[in-house]
Amino acid sequence: MAIVKAALVAVVIFTLQGCEEITCERDGIVVCYEEATINAAEVCGETGYSKVMSGDTSVLSCCEAIKRVQDCYTVCSCSTPCDPRDIASSCPTTTTLKDPIDFLTEVAEFLKYENQTCNSVGVSFTICAD
Repeated sequence: MAIVKAALVAVVIFTLQGCEEITCERDGIVVCYEEATINAAEVCGETGYSKVMSGDTSVLSCCEAIKRVQDCYTVCSCSTPCDPRDIASSCPTTTTLKDPIDFLTEVAEFLKYENQTCNSVGVSFTICAD
């Protein structure tokens, strides 16, 4: 019985952390994106990486949070067409998931604190080939 309870607690924690399996379908991507974006704001700060710049959050933690947002899209390929409902807001340039994937890579590239970057702390982002 104790093993079953422990397993259930682990599943609940895993799910609450937004680690449920993401699939390449619009509804899953939207839910993942919303949860991961809220988490990234909590970890990194609402604007300008404020929690990183104040020393409240490490560069590594912030980069990992931004990467989780990108991972919501990278379950699909860069050439996956956006849902027509999302083109204006998420995919106006290519009408594919290349737009949000590349955008999140650029967001991460602006993060630098005490000579640390996402790349220097070991967090790499997907870059879509042109």
